[in-house]
Amino acid sequence: MKRLNTTVFALIAICVLSLLAAGCPSTSTTSRSRARATTTTVAGQTTTTSSGGTVTSASSSSTTSSGATGSVSNGRDIFVNGKSSHDKITFTGGKARSSGACANCHGANGKGGIGPNITYGALKESGFTDARIKRAITSGLDEKGDPLQGMPHYKMSNQDLNDLIAYLKTL
Repeated sequence: MKRLNTTVFALIAICVLSLLAAGCPSTSTTSRSRARATTTTVAGQTTTTSSGGTVTSASSSSTTSSGATGSVSNGRDIFVNGKSSHDKITFTGGKARSSGACANCHGANGKGGIGPNITYGALKESGFTDARIKRAITSGLDEKGDPLQGMPHYKMSNQDLNDLIAYLKTL
């Protein structure tokens, strides 16, 4: 029975971490029976300490240079699978690739493959801003406004663009 209570408590701690990542107050204390947990978020890093140990989780959102917040997990889905959990992503021109996933051309880590390195640092060094990254995705234009060779164009929501940029910042 004691092991079951520990498992239930661990599941509750995970739920608390999820709520904190969604923007709930940054520090909370939860008590249940004899178990006690403290959850603290500092600089986007969430830590839950309980009698069973410590669980740490990174924040799942990022802010673009324009101040918009993006969901890293949805950005990863767009990058890896070419699919959004929010809106439909539509191919609108340029050179079509298999599923529309960025990783198909730019590699799973964004450091290049058929297409160039599109890690956020490499893009910034090349003169891309967040707005220019969005333009590259939606219009196939580089940082100077010239056509990108072989770059497909996609119609996607501004939220999905922000999510994708948030994910690029993790690469």
